[in-house]
Amino acid sequence: MINGQAGDPERTVALTFDDGPGPSTPEVLDVLQQNGVPATFFVVGEKAAAEPAMLQRIVAAGHVIGDHTWSHHIPSAKAGWNARTLTREIQHTRRAIVNATGREPCLFRPPGGIVKGAEKVSRAAGLSVILWSVDTRDWAAPANKKFAPVIQKRAAAGLEQEHPVILFHDGGGTRTATVAALSG
Repeated sequence: MINGQAGDPERTVALTFDDGPGPSTPEVLDVLQQNGVPATFFVVGEKAAAEPAMLQRIVAAGHVIGDHTWSHHIPSAKAGWNARTLTREIQHTRRAIVNATGREPCLFRPPGGIVKGAEKVSRAAGLSVILWSVDTRDWAAPANKKFAPVIQKRAAAGLEQEHPVILFHDGGGTRTATVAALSG
């Protein structure tokens, strides 16, 4: 998957990883390093606070870390985010990121892509909301390498876009299929 992205120097392809750090984060980092590909990791604060060394490794490898809330609670699309709750979630996650890396995050990805109520809160926190244009749905794949071609096909479909933002997951479970898709 990674090797097939050469092309126009003006074109960008953003690889993003959500819900980590998780059990597959080290393998994802290894594949990205082997291919010299930078990525953005949207981390869950609870997990980030528990694994500061992994956040340090992400930053040391030249990747960007963004805020993906403290608990990864997904509100209903109709109701959206409660401002006080989301402010607290962002602040706690920011603290975990800064404590681990010494760097302030500048990006925010709301869990589930629920934007309602998030834009004002994230802007007040100095964060830009970043969604995705391609969902590989790797989060739905069983921890089995057999699903790697399906993930690759979904990601490759996004290469038709001028500047795709491709959503993968390094957390939320074992991502064997994701790692295999990236390696293939």
